[in-house]
Amino acid sequence: MARGVAFSELILQLRAELRRSQSPAVGVEDIASLKQTLNRNAQVLAMRRNWEFLLRKFPRITLNGGQRYYDLPAGLDLERITVAKVKYGGSFYHLRRGINFEDYEAFDPEENERSSPALKWGTQFDITANRTQVEIWPLPDSSAQYLYFEGYQRADTMVSDSDLCLVDDIVVVLLSAAELLMPVDAAGAKAKVDIANEHLRLLGVRASLSDQSPVQIGLQSGRDRYESGRAVVRISGMD
Repeated sequence: MARGVAFSELILQLRAELRRSQSPAVGVEDIASLKQTLNRNAQVLAMRRNWEFLLRKFPRITLNGGQRYYDLPAGLDLERITVAKVKYGGSFYHLRRGINFEDYEAFDPEENERSSPALKWGTQFDITANRTQVEIWPLPDSSAQYLYFEGYQRADTMVSDSDLCLVDDIVVVLLSAAELLMPVDAAGAKAKVDIANEHLRLLGVRASLSDQSPVQIGLQSGRDRYESGRAVVRISGMD
């Protein structure tokens, strides 16, 4: 059982489960199928649970005066963002997701109306560049502020032999082997699925045990403090 196993090793493991030759020269014609099956199962497994080991605090994004759109941090799963905060004046403030037309009535980015700190964030797909960007509202003024995201690491498609599998290799390989065996050996495929599911269950048990922390009487969890206790002076204007 391991995470961070190289793609080349996953392929060798899958060949072994299928009782196929380990020689790269043998079975070259089906290597694309093996890779596709491994990738799909790795990505499904990554989404199957909120794995603690995939939860990350991503590098900060500097908000520039008058800039509306920003690239997402590399590897951040857009659909699994758990926290968005802006750091302004030395304190962190929670950002709400979703920007509507009523917001634009208060501060219209098309009119270059600016204010700090930021209050909301949303997304915008740039069809020209084929990418999704983060929109910040209101437009930042020249004050220093930084955007922080916490969320789950995206399981990108493995291509090179050295690319790493972010989730458990045993589950990925067994589920892939079961899928490929099903047309010719239904009983063998079911046995591998059963083993994979039991292994997955044990991973969940261990994860739940590691989540248990001692109760600290009289202390408030940092996750529950969404807003800073400091007073905030909002700065608005147009440059």
